[in-house]
Amino acid sequence: MKPTAWRRRKSDLKKARAGGALGRRIAAANTFGIGRVLLQLYGRCFDAYHRYRAHWRNAPARRAYRAHAGPLDAAQRALVDQLRGAGLAKTMLSALLPDVDWTKLQAAANGWLATPEVRESERAYRAAMEGNGEHGSKDYLISLLGVRDEAVLEVDSPWLSVFLHERLLAVVNGYLGVFSKLNAVDVWSTVPLVHDRDDSGSQRWHRDPDDRRLVKVFLYLNEVGPGSGALEYVAHSRPGDRYGRLWPQEFPIGSRPPRDELERLIDPRDRIECTGPAGTLLFVDTCGFHRGGRATAGRRVLATSTHVTPASIWPRRFHVSGGIGSVAGTEAQRRAVTLP
Repeated sequence: MKPTAWRRRKSDLKKARAGGALGRRIAAANTFGIGRVLLQLYGRCFDAYHRYRAHWRNAPARRAYRAHAGPLDAAQRALVDQLRGAGLAKTMLSALLPDVDWTKLQAAANGWLATPEVRESERAYRAAMEGNGEHGSKDYLISLLGVRDEAVLEVDSPWLSVFLHERLLAVVNGYLGVFSKLNAVDVWSTVPLVHDRDDSGSQRWHRDPDDRRLVKVFLYLNEVGPGSGALEYVAHSRPGDRYGRLWPQEFPIGSRPPRDELERLIDPRDRIECTGPAGTLLFVDTCGFHRGGRATAGRRVLATSTHVTPASIWPRRFHVSGGIGSVAGTEAQRRAVTLP
């Protein structure tokens, strides 16, 4: 399969972090561990550059936000305060966005789940995990858009009606302190399956690499209980927080601790399992440690978005078909879909 532009960019960024050809030469010339030390110093310089980039790229957006953003109401302020406290905020879609058509969202999700492509992906996953000799995918997570080059959202997409809603953006921007960029929108289905294999992919604890500060929004489209792969989050694990020094984020790779090590060092009371009924809306700073739980008793279906600052160098993973005029009525909405 030909790699997509997004995957090529991701690969290029990881190579840059590793030093590319320079890193390979340093590693080849390694004597008494000096090469490893030099590569660590190179990585620190890479991090310092991106801290500087975040400062100068975000400064104009921060000034624009202060000049143009309106005041938050009580519900929005409460969510921003929750985010600032633990890195996670939780509400219901009907409480924050009462004008969004919930039945339209459910119809769109159910229509997608019934497609032959989704059914085939589920069959391939189960075949691979059950080890019955068939070739299949071991990806437990099926996505509507994923990282395809041709990922397109129409201007009347029900998902944009949620993730570009001015009340939702006000919470995200209030936390980030800038007019943010909407970098990704998707719908996920977690395939339920009982198996004894190790957790894989985003089922393992990790920090996201998209930015040094970001917000992911998750909207549960069905009831997500303990056996449905609910999101788990470590409170106070962002950079600068109580657990911020544990396996710190290496930009633009992220961070993934060794298996079972995180549980040993984290107070169980700071591990939050985000179960909830259909319509649950989560705001999460995924620079903190998080993971998707293993679905065994039932599937987890959710819509998600990623909001980053202008300093992020990750490319947007979708584009809007038919222009942006009808979806960008406010300054926050316009910047969310036009920031490069």
